[in-house]
Amino acid sequence: MNKAERSRLLSTVGDSASEVIKTIGGGLAQSLYVECLLHELRLRGLNSRTNLVLPFNYKGLKPESLIVVPLFVDNEIPVDFVTGAANLPQAVARMQVLLRLLNRLSGLVIDFHADPASGVHRVIAKKSERN
Repeated sequence: MNKAERSRLLSTVGDSASEVIKTIGGGLAQSLYVECLLHELRLRGLNSRTNLVLPFNYKGLKPESLIVVPLFVDNEIPVDFVTGAANLPQAVARMQVLLRLLNRLSGLVIDFHADPASGVHRVIAKKSERN
C-alpha cells in the first residue's frame, strides 16, 4: 500500500470513529462503540477483524499472555481503544509495539469518550523501528 492509499484509509477509519462518537455521544460501554464502528466500516466498504492474536516468541519462550490487536482494518491499519486522555500515552506506546510487531507504518488510537474532533489519534511508527 502506498502512502496516499494508507493516508486515505487512516482518514476513512478516523472519520468512521468520529461519526460513531458524534452520533452516540460519550459515556456508554466500549463494546457498543466498537460494534457500531464495525458497522460503520462495513457501510464504507472496509473489511476488519477484531481481537487479532499476534504470535509472539521471546528467545524461544511462547508466553501464555497474548498480544491482541483489538481491531485490524483491511489488513493494514491496527486500531486500539483508550478511555480518557490520561491513558493516551500508554495507548500510544502500546500502538508503537503493535506497529513494530505487525510491520506497519501507522495505526489509530480511539477514545470514544472524547469529543469527535479530538477522539481519534494517528500513531506513526518510530523511524528507528521501521523495516
